[in-house]
Amino acid sequence: MKTTRASIAEALSTVDGIQGFAERPPVPASGNAWPLVGEINRGPGQSFETTWRIGICLSSDVGIATDQFDELMPAVCSALQHLVYVDGGRPLTIPTEAGALYGIEITARSE
Repeated sequence: MKTTRASIAEALSTVDGIQGFAERPPVPASGNAWPLVGEINRGPGQSFETTWRIGICLSSDVGIATDQFDELMPAVCSALQHLVYVDGGRPLTIPTEAGALYGIEITARSE
């Protein structure tokens, strides 16, 4: 199965509290998630490896966002395991028109 933005978004939507999108929503909100291609590298033969950067918006409250990070990482990794290999996740700040949201950036790989 070829991994696409749509298939990642669909898998993200299976996690409670997350709505996956194939592209960043115009006005991101808490619970929104979307994949971005980080890079595409040539592998053996005619294969390619895609590195994905998956953004997930959390709460604008740092305490709630910290708890969400801890709770969501295992659930997101489980939801994505049939599509990509998750290398890890790190906290980030996502700028929005209404102010910054806390978030997670997950790095993953697929063929």
